[in-house]
Amino acid sequence: MLSRIGMGVKLPIRRIIFTETEKFDGEEFRLLTSQEVKQIAGRAGRIGIYDIGYVASMNSDIDFVANRLESDDAEIDQVIVGPGEALLKVKGLPLKEKIALWSTREEKLGYYRKKDVRDYILILDKLKPYQLEEAMEWRLMALPFDVNNDKLLTLFLKYVEECFVIKAQELSKPDPDAHGLSFYEEYYLKINLYYSFSKAVNLAVDENWVHQSRKRACEEINALL
Repeated sequence: MLSRIGMGVKLPIRRIIFTETEKFDGEEFRLLTSQEVKQIAGRAGRIGIYDIGYVASMNSDIDFVANRLESDDAEIDQVIVGPGEALLKVKGLPLKEKIALWSTREEKLGYYRKKDVRDYILILDKLKPYQLEEAMEWRLMALPFDVNNDKLLTLFLKYVEECFVIKAQELSKPDPDAHGLSFYEEYYLKINLYYSFSKAVNLAVDENWVHQSRKRACEEINALL
């Protein structure tokens, strides 16, 4: 739930309860930073709905949360950079190899750190059988979803089939798999994937359905909380 709350799913939340104070950042499990704690805790108490918000914690972590809330944020001394579209102009190599080579090239400026490209490589491997143009591979590779979520990756590949094999004029709309907090959280992310994939490949999007479905998912999540 941390990622959903942190990314700003619009919920009328009065109380945030930290059930854990660690997260996996793609490389390792680590403690939440002061910025992350403030971002998540700041969701408690929606302006115009509640006058005050409450923050609590399980597993005796409240002192850690309080310390992070009161701490000054660490100064930013590094910026993560990803590969640029200039790679598409390089001829003679598949996009996967160009991405891999880019990731090994040392940055001249010390305050730049290169983005982990393993998710890009995974997507490009999945797209290889479809023999898409590089520009399309690039757009799909850059879609904002968690490729390590099996259900989201399955939906992504379903959309690839619909778009490039079946030649559908519009992608199929996702449905919630069941009733429950985690299912509605995942459903919200599936709606986002439907929208971003459709936009990336220039297919028709049911904007009203996206709006209403996001709203309904948020209402269901709020009711379950």
